[in-house]
Amino acid sequence: MGTGDPREGQYATWVEGDPELPEAVQALLAARRRAGEDKRRCRAEELAGQLAGGGVVVRDRRGTQQVRRLNWHVGSQLRNEPWKALRGDARPQ
Repeated sequence: MGTGDPREGQYATWVEGDPELPEAVQALLAARRRAGEDKRRCRAEELAGQLAGGGVVVRDRRGTQQVRRLNWHVGSQLRNEPWKALRGDARPQ
């Protein structure tokens, strides 16, 4: 029985300015990176929670942030709208 993350292959290393990610997600990831660099773990976790609420899972690996989008079902069709909750004026503190 394996003990690894079954979603390991779904994560990608975050690169600032990635055109695939909305600006709101970029801003939260940048703020989370700064919080981590400043050793403000509580703030980094708070930002991770905001990202998760918008359908983005973030983790730290080898000094980088890795992200994956969440997929969910709506009716009988698979929906892939991970950024829906983060559209608009999401501004990290």
